[in-house]
Amino acid sequence: MKKFLIFTFVILVLSPFANLIAKQPILNQEYILIDVTQGNLEGKTEVIEFFSYACIHCYQFEPRLGAWLKSTSADMSFKQIPAVFSNRMIPLAKLYYTLEELGKLNDLHDLVYETIHIKKNKIFSKKAILDWISTKSEIEYDQFVATYNSFSIGKKANSAKQLTRKFKIPGTPYITIGGRYLTGPSMITQQNSNNSQGADGRLFEVVESLIKMTDN
Repeated sequence: MKKFLIFTFVILVLSPFANLIAKQPILNQEYILIDVTQGNLEGKTEVIEFFSYACIHCYQFEPRLGAWLKSTSADMSFKQIPAVFSNRMIPLAKLYYTLEELGKLNDLHDLVYETIHIKKNKIFSKKAILDWISTKSEIEYDQFVATYNSFSIGKKANSAKQLTRKFKIPGTPYITIGGRYLTGPSMITQQNSNNSQGADGRLFEVVESLIKMTDN
């Protein structure tokens, strides 16, 4: 009985420390190391989500990401980059950057996802995108076409392709932290999650821990 009480006491004392250890991101399981030089962002860690409108997992991840961005207190600079693994993905990258340039991203970002994954309208080519835009009263068609075809938007899409390669993005969605770490939903499973909010909670817990680690 005495041994049992001692054992119970030890477990209770060590449990908080075990939780702290368990919360540390696990290298090569929950994240991997990368080495991409990034500019100084006024002391803030740059966090990038590489995504694709064509990716069903990105569509499912988007609202969870949005909820985290609204609630997090992490000291970071966040942005999204449309992943470009081949030239076939250039039109969707240009769509993203055109909406951003015209200030219509907040209005149509989610609608692009819904068009592809709910309405099953595969707007993957320039023609399909322009046909779709022509039906949207939220945006002036000729202005969209001129912006979409502009040199600056083409340059941004090509830059996204280069960054996808530079960061060695294996798929979508993936998140990079400070050019030093890479993680994503596919690296966090329910089995290795000890977070009360499950795999989603654990993912953002990992991201926030990695943000803090960039200061070391």
